Amino acid sequence: MILPKRVQTDDQLSNRTQDAITEAFRLLQSQNPVLESQTLQVSLSATPLQIAHRLGRVPVGYLVVDRDADRNVWTSAAATDRFLTLVSSGSVTVKLFIF
Repeated sequence: MILPKRVQTDDQLSNRTQDAITEAFRLLQSQNPVLESQTLQVSLSATPLQIAHRLGRVPVGYLVVDRDADRNVWTSAAATDRFLTLVSSGSVTVKLFIF
């Protein structure tokens, strides 16, 4: 989890402010899964490929941010908390942003 570093202080107002900021970050992260993401480079073909990710949850989605050939990429099976299964219209190496 992304959290700001706390500063040790005896000032109660500063401590309450830091607590509020920490809580806001926790709430933001629970509402916005993009804060936890992963970028991977994989080679795909017409055969489905299970791609391991480390999100620790089922991905909301993925974006193909780069590819070395003009090929389509799609999901061939439901994603799990460990794997994303993709297939392409032909051989291609893609860079994926998984969120």
